[in-house]
Amino acid sequence: MTLTSMFYLEPREIYAKEKPYFIFFPVDHIPGAVQTNLESSEHKDVSVADVREIDFRHTLDTSGFELVKYESAIPYEAFSDFQTINHKYFNEVEQFVRKRTGASWVQTIDCDIRRRAPEYPKIQFGDTDCQPLQSVHVDYTLAWGVEKAEDLKKRRGEVRKGRVQELTLWRPLCGPVRDWPLAICDYRSVDQTTDAMPVDQVYPHLLAEGINYYYNSQHRWYFASDMSPDEAWLLKIIDTDARLKGLAENCPHTAFDWHDAPIDRSPRESIEVRVVAFTADEDRRGNGHSV
Repeated sequence: MTLTSMFYLEPREIYAKEKPYFIFFPVDHIPGAVQTNLESSEHKDVSVADVREIDFRHTLDTSGFELVKYESAIPYEAFSDFQTINHKYFNEVEQFVRKRTGASWVQTIDCDIRRRAPEYPKIQFGDTDCQPLQSVHVDYTLAWGVEKAEDLKKRRGEVRKGRVQELTLWRPLCGPVRDWPLAICDYRSVDQTTDAMPVDQVYPHLLAEGINYYYNSQHRWYFASDMSPDEAWLLKIIDTDARLKGLAENCPHTAFDWHDAPIDRSPRESIEVRVVAFTADEDRRGNGHSV
């Protein structure tokens, strides 16, 4: 177990009349434009349990995450080549998730490669590679995730009803990861009615919606010390079965500064691939919420 600081959404009266938002492109040239109305507050001495030291039995459906073994056939050097990532790694991840979940099909949504810059965390956005994110968040709301899945189903010609999960496979490109590792929050420890706040994510080509979180001392946090490239976190973003079946719907997460880590550490390099995993009703047992 280690103690660290985490950055949660700061409660603001303005959110009662103005939805939280972040604009992911420069707005300096737009008169009166403001990049974001988000404010974060630092909460110190947050406990994060090391899964290497405990009886760790968390699953996607109980807690919203799993720590999995993942042997990639793609060498480290290839992750500088988008064509290799697009044609080989995505296919590899899709096959892995399909086998793991029993989905009828899996398709990649997008991915991020994060290489921690020397000036981080003072500079978290800019023209450099994607940086570790310090805010407690989930990538999509259920509504936005379902909208993405419906669009993808339409483009695939998928007319069957079934369960939609959107998942992230997060994996280090090199290790051991001691620099800004990923912390994972147990879904069961989160009060979804008071802790979660939808946030507009404004891009040049679309308006998305994610979730940021308010601090709650009941949140239970975990991490895996010294993660290597043959391990990965599998995280839920959405699950259309969750609310009717009492399953975990998503998984709040954040990068954190591991103060107790060994001094010998290299800047974090990681890749996260987001996928839709669709399971048609006829390919599974039981009844769930179908879309």
